[in-house]
Amino acid sequence: MGSSQRKNRARVSDLRASSEAHQCLFNPCQRAPVTSPSRKAVIYCRISRDGDGQEVGVKRQEVDCRALAERSGIEVWRVAIDNDISASNLSKKVRPAYASMLRDVRPGLADTVIVYSNSRLTRRPAEWMELIQLADEGKPRIRTVVPGSHDLSTADGRALAITVAAWDAAEAERTSERLKRAHLGRAMEGKVWKGGNRAFGWSEDYKALHPTEAPHLKEAVEQVLGGVAITSIAKRWNAQGVLTPAGREWTYQALKVVLMNPRLCGWMTYKKEVMRDEQGKPIIGEWEPLMTEEQHEALLAAIEKRHTPKRRFGKYLLTHHLRCGKCSQPMFGVVVRGEQMYRCKGQHFSITASVLERYVKTATFVHLSECKGDLEAEPPAEWLGEGRLAEVNSKIQELMATYNAGRVSGDILLPQVEELDEERKQLTKERDEHYREQLVQKAPSLVDELPQNVDFSIGETEWLEDWDDQIQDAYDFDGWQAMLAQHCRVIFIKPYAGPHKSTTDRISIMWDDGTTHGAPADAQPMPCGPKLPKQLPEVIELLKQDPKLSGVAVAERYGVSRSYGFRLLKQARESLAMSDVS
Repeated sequence: MGSSQRKNRARVSDLRASSEAHQCLFNPCQRAPVTSPSRKAVIYCRISRDGDGQEVGVKRQEVDCRALAERSGIEVWRVAIDNDISASNLSKKVRPAYASMLRDVRPGLADTVIVYSNSRLTRRPAEWMELIQLADEGKPRIRTVVPGSHDLSTADGRALAITVAAWDAAEAERTSERLKRAHLGRAMEGKVWKGGNRAFGWSEDYKALHPTEAPHLKEAVEQVLGGVAITSIAKRWNAQGVLTPAGREWTYQALKVVLMNPRLCGWMTYKKEVMRDEQGKPIIGEWEPLMTEEQHEALLAAIEKRHTPKRRFGKYLLTHHLRCGKCSQPMFGVVVRGEQMYRCKGQHFSITASVLERYVKTATFVHLSECKGDLEAEPPAEWLGEGRLAEVNSKIQELMATYNAGRVSGDILLPQVEELDEERKQLTKERDEHYREQLVQKAPSLVDELPQNVDFSIGETEWLEDWDDQIQDAYDFDGWQAMLAQHCRVIFIKPYAGPHKSTTDRISIMWDDGTTHGAPADAQPMPCGPKLPKQLPEVIELLKQDPKLSGVAVAERYGVSRSYGFRLLKQARESLAMSDVS
């Protein structure tokens, strides 16, 4: 055979091979046989619920998928498993194995995906659209163990995949609706729902208090009421080996959620809202409560007071409270030659931070000790809006009775009821805050351990020297910030008076109850409370003319929000009450 014939035969062979490759690429019916060694597959296994975590279901799927790969002559590249993760639209969980499977398919590391059934792959129409787009690029070929595999290279196959996924999503939503109705029904009856992790502090039956966790939780409640930071409690629990029901370490947010849970006082919740009966009273659950309702209200007030407004001033404890005794400007923390100081914003003078903070802590302790007897003996102050709240409730009942009797159209009556209901909500919130504040003031603290019958007027007595170290270490940084935010209104620092004067002589503290510790001679009077609204005098006059004045009417008159209108009305009532007393 001549050289020219050999060249022609080689050229024909190359053309035939090129033609076959072209047909395999663009004609699915004439692709290379499945026994080609170049084919590689990712096996994807998934199951929605695995209560015991033994992975029995996904392991069974893997066995069936490997058998299919072996029969088809496909090499298994790797196995991706999402155990106990739903693939419906209702699930918010991320499926890491599904995402990794797509990462293998996109660059062509694997050209086939083997699953037990289409529903194990996904139930989300949006994800099927993504798979169809990849199929258009010639990337994945989906093979299923059970019959019903969708051919995503054809229009009918794509339409069938999307339709089945839509029906799967609808069925998942119907199942969710049935479960929600069941949950709501049990919540209205006060019955526990045994799903997910149990609540910390309760046993496996979700009803009885846990023998070791409940005491820790009770102690944490007392500490938070006493001013201890939630973060400090979480760190101590982690050091002691006290873990969450899921076996994880505690974080600030996790412990805060536990402490704010109405379950602690026995209230039933549904979707994080307290369930109430027809009379508006909280529904009591069938489990053993950890505390009383009053204690729960005080705990919420203590946590919210530390959280709102959320202000942190780094490592300087007194930044929010200090004022210059000469210009009344704020004083801020600075470092001067390696020493922490507080300096006036107007650059008038400064004071050593360690001396000032130690003095203020001791003064706060003494002040609370002096007030201890008065706080214990003084009954809770009556809330001034009680009469108005009762009047609003009575008016709502009267209007609804008229509507139910059919004597007035709903179009006329219901707007009035909505307005009154808005006022009732605001008044109820003000009343709850009023009594919560008084409960927080009576929270246990180091002051409760003081010796009895101490003469505080003596000054630096032996008992104070004995207690000084305990005073400084009574709370952590956050705890002292909370105590000062609750009891200290402002701290004035007077100018330096010479080497023969003590540093503490420059310090004057004004407490939240109006009393003072030392009086600055040269400080200008400064309003320590919030600035009074300019509309307040006029609102007071309107309230005198119409004692039934509503917060909604005030808001509409001045073009402000309803919440601001209610605050104006509250301040006006308090001003009138004070003038009546005087």
